[in-house]
Amino acid sequence: MEQPQKSSPGPSKQTPKKTLAKKQQNSTPNTAAANDGENSKAAASATLGPPGQGDEEDEGEERMDLKVIQSFADKIQHIPSAEGDVTSRPLITIPKRGEKDFEPLAETVNLQEMMLDKSRQALFTALQGVRGGHSNSMSHALLTPASPYPRVLIVHGHLFDAMGITVRHPPSPPFNKPRTSLELLPEEALYLLERGTLQIWLGNEPETEEEVEEGVGEWCEEEYGIKGAVEMSVMEGFGAFIGREGLTLEKYQAYAYLKRLGYNVQRSRRFIPEYFLASTGIKLDEQDSRLPPFHTWWSNIPRWFVGLIHALGRGLRRFAGSVASVGLGLGLSSRPFKGTLLESWKGTTYPSIFQHLRFIPAGHSQPLPPRSLPPVETSIYSPLEANPYIPFWHIWKPMTPWSKKNWEKGSDEGLKAQRPDYFAAVIRSRDTSLPTIHQLEQIFESLPDEPKGPVKRTGPQYQRPPRPQFNKQPGQEPKPVSRWQSLLQRLGLAQQKTDTKPPFINIGALRNGDRGFIVGVNDSGNNAWIRFGRTGFEEMPAI
Repeated sequence: MEQPQKSSPGPSKQTPKKTLAKKQQNSTPNTAAANDGENSKAAASATLGPPGQGDEEDEGEERMDLKVIQSFADKIQHIPSAEGDVTSRPLITIPKRGEKDFEPLAETVNLQEMMLDKSRQALFTALQGVRGGHSNSMSHALLTPASPYPRVLIVHGHLFDAMGITVRHPPSPPFNKPRTSLELLPEEALYLLERGTLQIWLGNEPETEEEVEEGVGEWCEEEYGIKGAVEMSVMEGFGAFIGREGLTLEKYQAYAYLKRLGYNVQRSRRFIPEYFLASTGIKLDEQDSRLPPFHTWWSNIPRWFVGLIHALGRGLRRFAGSVASVGLGLGLSSRPFKGTLLESWKGTTYPSIFQHLRFIPAGHSQPLPPRSLPPVETSIYSPLEANPYIPFWHIWKPMTPWSKKNWEKGSDEGLKAQRPDYFAAVIRSRDTSLPTIHQLEQIFESLPDEPKGPVKRTGPQYQRPPRPQFNKQPGQEPKPVSRWQSLLQRLGLAQQKTDTKPPFINIGALRNGDRGFIVGVNDSGNNAWIRFGRTGFEEMPAI
């Protein structure tokens, strides 16, 4: 018979380890399994943490694989060897990189420096390659001292669909027949040369028939080059084209920036050299623009008739205004507003009263204060010295259909057929101030009006059902005005039923203006774009 154990007051003499072991022995297998399941769930929850935290930790723990970069450097394009030959270039992909430890711990300084040195050396090794391209995609042009515009000899690709101007040369020795060549402007030649699409050769044109027979100045497949010419480097291209024909470094940077984005950029006609605009003669069915237009006396009859109608209308309105009344209870006196601002008012409606009270001159039709005479123009680029905000480029959006034939070298007919989306100028922010009102007026007078009306949007997302008209009851139509009532209204003897609705104000047109241009502000190579628009509040009065 088991005797009960005696319990003594005070703490137990049994150690915690023994107590824990005893509890584990007394626990059943089901309880142990349940505890293991709970412990595993708790461990998993502690490891995972809140949702999304594990992904961020995995992204933060990514490290740059130096072996990948080193293998990329081994496969880099055209690494020159010690003997001078060039290896082939396989198909490679640029590796991705992760975040760096910019603040290493004190215990891992040496390790971080070693990893940094290895990564830097791997990058320098990857950049040691020589730039190259396929010969079938390379175009070639010849630049001679006699002409500052490269003449394209070999054309590859679709870039020349929107670049270069066709020039027709008359017969001249040693060429007995007229020639047609595609020549490039300075910015076009420099852009293609820097892009690696065009190779420019420095040489001379043939001067004798013997040189023409030998092929001087022409492409030679055997030599893979132009006879009597040497290649031009990109550095030589910048020195040869920057500063020529009005092209500055700021203008070229803006041009190259827009071309890389896919825009079609052309010079405005006033800044295209005369060399490209030389006419080949006047056709038989065209009139010389230097002569005044030919008119006969009977062609003026419509103009005389319209002037007579306008004179009669002004007389009738003057007579009707002297006896008309707008319902102000001021009687039918000929001068009811004597001694007031409305003394000379001769209108018949309330809006005409507000229009008469606007006695302060406003609007773009008002003349500006006089200014000093501009300097004498010595070249087509002289206006840029007095007004650097004159648009130098015409820009079309990438998806706009465009062709050289319809463009017609920026003529008025060409701009009507293919209106530019933007008119752009380029300035230097360090030494150019804001435009004056005279400079803006000079620019706006030379620009066409902006397209008016709502923007045409096509697609099912813009199709909306017509709005229901709750106020208008079916079957109620306005009564037509009789001819006698219309005649009395025109003479001012009867009042017209005016609409009580406020006038519609197109906020979009008021904000954008009727004419506008953009300016590329270049600050040490960084381009920023600003738009200047001309608008007038007097054209859209609220009352």
